[in-house]
Amino acid sequence: MKALSCLIVSFLMITAASAVTVEQLKDMFSRGEYASVVREADQTLIADQNLTRSQAYQMIMLKAESLLRLGNRAIAAQEFGAAADIAPTLEQLAWARSTRVLLDRSSGVTYTPRLAQEQQPIDIIETDSRRRAMAALLADLRPSVQRMYDNALEAETLTELEDAVIPVSDAALLEVASTGKTSEMMPMLNELGKHAQNLIDQELARIQRQITHVGRLAAAYDDFGIGGRRGTSSRDRDLLFDMQAYLDRIIERVQMYRNAAIRLGGDTEKWDRILLQIIGLQ
Repeated sequence: MKALSCLIVSFLMITAASAVTVEQLKDMFSRGEYASVVREADQTLIADQNLTRSQAYQMIMLKAESLLRLGNRAIAAQEFGAAADIAPTLEQLAWARSTRVLLDRSSGVTYTPRLAQEQQPIDIIETDSRRRAMAALLADLRPSVQRMYDNALEAETLTELEDAVIPVSDAALLEVASTGKTSEMMPMLNELGKHAQNLIDQELARIQRQITHVGRLAAAYDDFGIGGRRGTSSRDRDLLFDMQAYLDRIIERVQMYRNAAIRLGGDTEKWDRILLQIIGLQ
C-alpha cells in the first residue's frame, strides 16, 4: 500500500512538472526555442486532462508553428489539421485548416501563385505573408472550385454532390483566413447544403414509399395458399435490410453536414429534422 502511495505521488509530481501554460509556450516561441515548444506542448497535452478546448488549440498551433520553423513540414501539416479539428471559433478553424491546405500545395516554405501576373514565391512562415499566400491560393483554386460547384448543383445523387463539398469548404475557409470575410464562398457552401438536403429528402421519400409498399404486401390476404395474410417474403426482408444499411450511410452524411454547419456557424435545424425523419423510418 505504501509503495502504491509513493508511486501515485511520484506520478503526480511528474505530471505537475511536465505541464506548462499557454503563456509559457508563447514565451518560448517568441525566443525561438522551437524544439522546447514541441516537447513541452506534447507533454502538457498528454499530462493535463483539464485543458480547455481553447488552451489545447493554442498549444497544438504553437507546436505546429514550431515544427514548421524547424523544417518538419509534414508533421506540422498534421498538427495544423489536428488544431482545426478542435478549433473553438470559425476564424481559428479557418486559419488552421487553411494553413494545412497551403502547406499541401507549397514547396518548401513558399507558395508560388499559378494564375497571378507576377508568379513570385510567397513566404508562408510569417502571418502577413501567409495571409497573402492564402489569398493567392484561393485565386488559383477559384476556377476549379467554381466548376465543381456548378456540377454539384446539377448532381442527382449525394455521391456526385459530395465531390465538391471539401474543395468548396476549403475555399470558404481560405476566404475567411485571408480576408476575414464570408461573402463569396460561404454562400456557395450553403447552397450545396441546401441541394444535399433536397437530395436526401427525395431519397427518404422514395424509401418511405418502398416501406409502405412492403407493408401493404405483407398485410394483403393470400388467396392462393392456405389463407391469411401474406406476410413478408425473404425478398422483402432483404430489401428492408438493404434499406436499413442505406439509411445508416445517409445518417453518416447528415451528421457530417450537420457538424460542418456547426463549425461554420450555420443553421442545423433542417439537419436535425432530417435525422429525426431517418430515425422514424428505421
